[in-house]
Amino acid sequence: MNTFDSRFLQFGDTFTQMFPRVAKVAYSLGAGAMRGFGSQSPNVVEVIEPDASSKHRKAAQHTLRLSRQGRKLVIEPAHLQIEAGDSVTWAGLCSNVPGFSVSGGGDFQFDSAYLSEASVYTHPFGIAGEYEWEDANGSGVNGRVIVRQPQEYASREMGEYRKLLATGTLVLIRDRRVEPETVEILVGQTVFFAVEKAPGISITDRRLLAPRPQTSKA
Repeated sequence: MNTFDSRFLQFGDTFTQMFPRVAKVAYSLGAGAMRGFGSQSPNVVEVIEPDASSKHRKAAQHTLRLSRQGRKLVIEPAHLQIEAGDSVTWAGLCSNVPGFSVSGGGDFQFDSAYLSEASVYTHPFGIAGEYEWEDANGSGVNGRVIVRQPQEYASREMGEYRKLLATGTLVLIRDRRVEPETVEILVGQTVFFAVEKAPGISITDRRLLAPRPQTSKA
């Protein structure tokens, strides 16, 4: 399965950002360590005032899927218009899309590598084991995901297992608090890391981080 790291979104991962106010946000797509990759330009999310006639309107969810065309990351539509309060989700369309990031600036700033407010990172876990994660940006925020191998199901129980795979497990992050700090899931399930407000964090498998230097005792 894909690397467990919100800084490099891969096939199966998603990043979602809510846009709370009117703004015109230009954003870029990065391809991590893949040299020579670029993205179409410009990519824009235009946030407009909600329709005043829709008093009971529910916030909408918009999904943008990336594809790879040669050495370019392409997303359709490149210019997306939404209403204030809506959310946008970015996802790789196929497995040949390299690990990518999404970042915007100007009227409204956001970055999938520095999760700070009203954003969600999701990751499906395909291999059993214990995954300790922490913020690669140094805030100290951390947690753990325990992935269990499912038991052998009788044919009549497979439907229940498939339903279980369709449900996600939520981890809520507020400031430096993680609730719950440890979650247990089955292979194939997805964890939703919802960042309500945080100091620009990543959700990164601890094994991917450089070891901390040892301090010598006098």
